[in-house]
Amino acid sequence: MHVRFLLIFVPFVTPLAATVFAQWLPPYERRKDHFVLNALLMAAVGIAIVRYFPTESSVRKVAGETFPMGAVDYLRRHPVAGPMFNTYGFGGYLVGNLPEEPVFIDGRGDLYERAGIFAEYLEATHLKPAAFQVLRTHKIQLCLLEAKEPLAVVLAHDPDWEKRYGDGVSVLFVRAIPWPSQEAKIASPTRH
Repeated sequence: MHVRFLLIFVPFVTPLAATVFAQWLPPYERRKDHFVLNALLMAAVGIAIVRYFPTESSVRKVAGETFPMGAVDYLRRHPVAGPMFNTYGFGGYLVGNLPEEPVFIDGRGDLYERAGIFAEYLEATHLKPAAFQVLRTHKIQLCLLEAKEPLAVVLAHDPDWEKRYGDGVSVLFVRAIPWPSQEAKIASPTRH
């Protein structure tokens, strides 16, 4: 869950690990250095970096296969008012590309875990018993999900939700029927 902390972990632990392992390695001997070989290796690495550095079009292609680019374009052209429920992996992309639309969750799971949102997210996405209660509690009006995740399959067959956009990566559902208010719920008789 905390892979992103590797960027902090590696620079701090590497010098410590080098100090520990240095006691088992022979001392440095300058006469063993191979300056020409080292220069060739550095040049080869530099050439490889330049040669294989991704182009903007290749980055956009990979992003289009991973993130909801089409759905975000659709939402820019056809905004939907109300809270959004989104797939965990889409949250960071949405924050950066649709900043006016608050996300339900993004890649900072530890922050959401403390607030209880992460547990609610798992309840909904894994279709546990209170899945729709999570959507109802937060008055979710649109769901931006991975195309084949279980919640997307269920919403596709639920008449209360309307599919507004879909591609091979993501699908967007909009609530077709307003959530019942608490007052209406209390006033209506329960059926047995």
